[in-house]
Amino acid sequence: MVNNLVDTNKVLDVLDPDARLVSISVVPGGVTAETSLIEYITTNETKKVICRKFPVGNHAKYYKKVENEVKLLTILQDLSFPGPKVLFSDYKNETFHFPLIILEYIDGETIFNNNDIIHYIGEFTRNLVAIHSIDLTKVNFSFLPNLEELIKEELSKVASYESIKNLLKSSLEEPINELINAKVLVHGDYWPGNLLWLNGKINATIDWEDACVGNPLYDIATARLELLWAFDEHAMKHFTDFYKKLIPNTNFEYLPIWDLVVIERKKRVIDTWGLDAYKVNAMKVKLDWFERKALNNLKRF
Repeated sequence: MVNNLVDTNKVLDVLDPDARLVSISVVPGGVTAETSLIEYITTNETKKVICRKFPVGNHAKYYKKVENEVKLLTILQDLSFPGPKVLFSDYKNETFHFPLIILEYIDGETIFNNNDIIHYIGEFTRNLVAIHSIDLTKVNFSFLPNLEELIKEELSKVASYESIKNLLKSSLEEPINELINAKVLVHGDYWPGNLLWLNGKINATIDWEDACVGNPLYDIATARLELLWAFDEHAMKHFTDFYKKLIPNTNFEYLPIWDLVVIERKKRVIDTWGLDAYKVNAMKVKLDWFERKALNNLKRF
């Protein structure tokens, strides 16, 4: 499939004016950004880059997303956290006239099935723990949005459940993450599709466009549902238990609430992912089970 998402000549010009295009292809799986893999030849070697172009509409929103992601990836590089290096970005409408980021290519593949599920979940969990363990007192993430602002709509819907109205004080004057758990760096979309594996290890965490600062339970709830979808209930439970073991001071009391927040988000977009009807229906069956479980766990409040 030939990619017509970006002007390839312009991409090569900003990377190396003497470069020659070898190939360009669409990288599947992206929802917000349209992603291309570009291979080119320089004087001495062949190189690959990942080019992510954001929607033309609502430029201000996506320019800010690209700006934040560039700043975040730069910090993560300084911290030696495994992720892509930014080679070029346009979040000021100066070159491409749409939000765009060009990243170094990192070897690896996304994995959605594994014969050694214990090893898989172990690596998956340790990687998230590493993200949540970054010391916010030593790294300036003030440019990132607060989680509660990003999910205000979902919070208001969850607050409509009678069993937790009082807990959330209806008006949400006290954000959930202020009640328990210190704020952490939140990836915002932590699932198997955003991890690149190489030789049995996670080689990079990608797609940080939804990163924010807030309650770690949001990432945990997202990962729980995604593991349920990709594998089964046992994988989800093993992840949850292992995270608790690695960071025992994390308070999981309100996890059912965050499960419901994630459910509200996924319900809103699941039909826009371009998946075949059979797969979507299977995912919705698991989503309904996940919701029933979360609501049942709220009975103790």
